[in-house]
Amino acid sequence: METKTPADLANNVHDKVGKAATNVSHEVTEQVDTATQWTADAWDFISTHLVDFLMAILIFAIGYYIARFLRDSLARMMKRSHVDQLVVDFVTQGLYFVILILVALASLNKIGVPTDSFVMALGGVGLGVGLALKDNISNMAAGILILIFRPFRIGNYVRVSDAEGTVTQITLMNTHLRTIGREETVVPNAMMISNAIVNYSTYPTRCMELLIDVAYSSDLNQVVSVLKDVVKRDGGVLNADDMLIGVREFADNSVRVYMRPEVEASEYWPTYHRLMQSIKEAFDANGIDIPFPHRVLILEKAQDAPPLAGVSPEQSKAE
Repeated sequence: METKTPADLANNVHDKVGKAATNVSHEVTEQVDTATQWTADAWDFISTHLVDFLMAILIFAIGYYIARFLRDSLARMMKRSHVDQLVVDFVTQGLYFVILILVALASLNKIGVPTDSFVMALGGVGLGVGLALKDNISNMAAGILILIFRPFRIGNYVRVSDAEGTVTQITLMNTHLRTIGREETVVPNAMMISNAIVNYSTYPTRCMELLIDVAYSSDLNQVVSVLKDVVKRDGGVLNADDMLIGVREFADNSVRVYMRPEVEASEYWPTYHRLMQSIKEAFDANGIDIPFPHRVLILEKAQDAPPLAGVSPEQSKAE
């Protein structure tokens, strides 16, 4: 076994330390060179695109304040027009975010970031969502129109297509109606806006259209007098003194008398039922008949008709 002297050991350690120092020096030099190169490249990029960076920041800042200004201005204008708060928030926030997206794309494009693919992807996503939710989007657009133009309000009694009732709630998607039978009907807003809407609560009063059938033998002057007296005694008819009343037509089994009493809109149905009962009672008291359909059957015996089963020809002739 070879014995190493202290001098050999010292030389060996010195060599290893020298190699390690050399390696560390190379590593540090490489890192410094890399950092220097990165800094130089970054500075070159910044110095080259500094104006573009500043312009991008300026574009975004100006666009941001324009978006806020338009959002707040539109909100104030819609509130002055008494537009529903739900529509105000939806429209203004939607406009705000659309403007911000456009401003962000303009800023990125200014510093050289390609935005064409992003715009195409965004358009594709929007098209897909639009096709998938076209019915919901249609209902939402109709809801915005309803809340802006207000063809009816909460509490109005309306009829649209086969649905009829009192409006209890209007959302962006649906309109809720409470029927006379205390049932809730939910009507899509697209249906509400695409069909004719009859709003019975637009005006404070309503006119009834009553058709009263009386017999042809009735005295029409008496009929008109009795009907006027019923209307005046009711107290709920606003035009009792100058109500339109007269003969409407000659029907198959009756003379049809037409009358248009005007009442408070909120009292329409109570007054209607009260008048109909009072008319029936007044007609009974004055002997005025309310006719019902008559059928006149004429039976003729055929000369050459065959005899009935079980009946002899002699018996048939005797009859």
